[in-house]
Order: sequence, then structure tokens, then C-alpha cells
Amino acid sequence: NGMTAGLAMGVVMSFVTFTMQSFTGLKPIRGHMPATTLRSSRYRPTPHRDILDLALSNVTVVQLQGVLFYGNATLLGIEVDELLRTNAEKSHLAASANANANANANA
Repeated sequence: NGMTAGLAMGVVMSFVTFTMQSFTGLKPIRGHMPATTLRSSRYRPTPHRDILDLALSNVTVVQLQGVLFYGNATLLGIEVDELLRTNAEKSHLAASANANANANANA
């Protein structure tokens, strides 16, 4: 049946496309930044902002990109280990999969 053959070809082509895109050498980490650089748009009194600045000074935000699967999870682990080693004063990591990460939430 033509429909079955078409569906099978679509599945095969999707698999090939996914595999090719996954092995293009795209690094899983797009970038990283101190959490203090991301600000909420919510107004807070100065003492509250000072407490947040102190707490967030120990956090690094890591921006992820692409798909995460067994083929690049090892690379992600290596890059995170290196990031933790070079930023020893940071005790926490936060991951963001949003390429346009912003802090406009009411957090």
C-alpha cells in the first residue's frame, strides 16, 4: 500500500534527519552567566534585592541548546565539570533550555 510505504519513508527520513543534526558537533552548552545578571521585572525593596544578590552570587546559569541524548550527554557532563572547576566559588548551577532566557517572571 502506498500510504504505508509513505509513512515508513517519513519515519526513516525523520530518524536520519534527527541523527544528522545530532552529530553536527553542536555543543550542548550555549553559554553561561552569573545568576546576578538576570533580573526580575518585579519591584522589591532594597533589603530584599540585597538578600537575593547575596544568594544568587553562588549560582551560575547555564544555557543549553539543541537536543540532549546519550550521544552528547557525556560532553555536557564534561563541560559542566569544567565549568564547576573554573568557577569554584559558585556552589550551584541552574540550567535554562530557553535560548532567550530572561528573568521577567514574577519569581
